[in-house]
Amino acid sequence: MHRIAPGLPGAHARHGMKHDWMVGLESGLNPGLKETDAPIQRRLEERFPLHWRRHLPVLRRALLSVAGLFALGTVAALAIAPQAYDAPPSAEDLQIVTRDLSLPATLPAQLEALGARNDQYVRSERVRSGDTIAALLARMQVQDADLMQLLARDPLARPLVQLRAGRTIQLQVDDTGHLSWLRYNLPANLPSADDDSASAVLQIRRQPGQNALIAEVQNLAPETRTEVRVGVIRNSLYGATDEAGIPDAIANQMAEILSGEIDFHRDLRKGDSFRVVYETLYQAQSGEDLKAGRVLALEFNNDGQHYQAIRFGNDYYTADGKSLRKEFLRCPLPFTRVTSGFSMRLHPILNTWRAHKGVDYGAPTGTPIRAVADATVEFAGVKGGYGNAVVLRHNGTYSTVYGHMSRFAAGIKRGTHVSQSQVIGYVGMTGWATGPHLHYEFLVDGVQRNPLKISLPPAKPLAAHDMPSFRQAMEAMQQKLNLVSPDLVADGA
Repeated sequence: MHRIAPGLPGAHARHGMKHDWMVGLESGLNPGLKETDAPIQRRLEERFPLHWRRHLPVLRRALLSVAGLFALGTVAALAIAPQAYDAPPSAEDLQIVTRDLSLPATLPAQLEALGARNDQYVRSERVRSGDTIAALLARMQVQDADLMQLLARDPLARPLVQLRAGRTIQLQVDDTGHLSWLRYNLPANLPSADDDSASAVLQIRRQPGQNALIAEVQNLAPETRTEVRVGVIRNSLYGATDEAGIPDAIANQMAEILSGEIDFHRDLRKGDSFRVVYETLYQAQSGEDLKAGRVLALEFNNDGQHYQAIRFGNDYYTADGKSLRKEFLRCPLPFTRVTSGFSMRLHPILNTWRAHKGVDYGAPTGTPIRAVADATVEFAGVKGGYGNAVVLRHNGTYSTVYGHMSRFAAGIKRGTHVSQSQVIGYVGMTGWATGPHLHYEFLVDGVQRNPLKISLPPAKPLAAHDMPSFRQAMEAMQQKLNLVSPDLVADGA
């Protein structure tokens, strides 16, 4: 039952004619609006000073749809009574319902109704190098003097004055560019991969029923997600992990986990490949990554040899349950380069050929030096050409020497007990040294041996009663590793 009311816009539209205001809409409202329609344009500019032109397509479709409803004046609807799914409705089941709709009669009234909606918009922007809060807000098309006043008077809001590149600001504004709320992740100080402490979020919001902004800091526990990545060695481990989008902290862990199996200073070959499963800690509210977590599983193909590591408890094991943590670390630095090996060499200071009975690792001054195994400090002080040096006694057979330190770690003195991987000092160039590096010696029964080639004693394997749980964990990680293939990376090279 359709009725066309004379004099309504729909009556003309049904006969192929259009009102001037419809022509204006279809041409973009500006300059399609006639001079007589200037008040309409002014109303748009007053209601939506920053955004009204952006919404022209939406306004045009909405108003044309409303015009179609005007053409009907009344609306007819069909209601079908419930019945069996496969039974067709009979004539008795059909009802004709007629309703009169109360709609704005004029275009200005329609615009007024749309303006009353007060839409909100959420935006997100990553902080660029050199960004100020003013520049970032201008890029986001936000104009709010209240925010600048808050920054000047409230110390809690001061982190917005010194933004960190790479972090994300998220905010909500209304049609006029008026700020509703703003969130910014404060720099997280999560000291280790095993620390799940809360991260801080600065939130600025308007108080309900007031126009004033307030700043507050919320402590939110980070969420953890699992990532799976694959890479192929072309030049170096870090080059491959960068290409795969893997954080340096995870690359360091990979080198550390397999340090007893692969010499990452010398053994890598072009075409070697790896697959890794690891954790990422992130802030759920903004989705921003906070830091890398722990490596959960790792496969590495090196020069035809296949190595696998599965995290179980606080250690890493091979597929058959053997611990990858050796009794001794292969290297006292996490990841570095060998600048002088265990061999005869021309001494850089004495300028004579002499046996170099240790290995030199080049690293920046201040790089932490770790104990390669549990030990007791036998000596800590100045030792001739070694400069600041530490000697560790591991048992009756093994001892290690660390030379040219810039300084000792707190508490390192004769008789102190240290644990494997504990920091005992920092790289420097004291004694006979031409540049910052660590001189490292490995002694067996008092005789220097090549630390890069000596066979290190293994750690204890998993206990038999832990093997069923370990196999379940290994199968779960293997399924994740199988999600990616190094062949895909090699084919895309």
